[in-house]
Amino acid sequence: MELLLTDLSDLLGKELDAYRSLLSLLQKERRIVVECSVEELIQANKEKENLVLKIRILDQSREAILEGLADTMGLSRDELTLSALEQRLKGPLATQLRTLRSELSAILKSIRDVNEENRVFLQHSVDFVKGSLALIRYLTVSSPKYMASGVLDGDRFDGRFVSEKA
Repeated sequence: MELLLTDLSDLLGKELDAYRSLLSLLQKERRIVVECSVEELIQANKEKENLVLKIRILDQSREAILEGLADTMGLSRDELTLSALEQRLKGPLATQLRTLRSELSAILKSIRDVNEENRVFLQHSVDFVKGSLALIRYLTVSSPKYMASGVLDGDRFDGRFVSEKA
């Protein structure tokens, strides 16, 4: 059981490092979007995909360790959370698990907050682009004009924004 607990502690440390990297990348992503650097955004997305894959693998490993600990302790996997585990332990390992769990909770909250900020920022950016396109469309399409005969002049398409005059 001691080996499983040590493995769990090491794994949680690796997860914490991966989540810190993800948080840093999400913060960088906002700067990249503001600067409109498409190449950097593509690179950041690739890095993010790799980090998410790494986190998923670490998560699966953590689940396997917790499954082993649950079996060793005679508990179902559903009963054995990190909180429940640290309550059952004594000494420095319990303190270490408590610290890691607390840090993981804090970093996950920060990731959720930054993700939400990025989502709102990107939505505003998309809305701005849509509004700009609508304005350009409005300014470049002329209103219908009637000729002296009362017929619509359909051949003229000079718009209010773009003019043939120099």
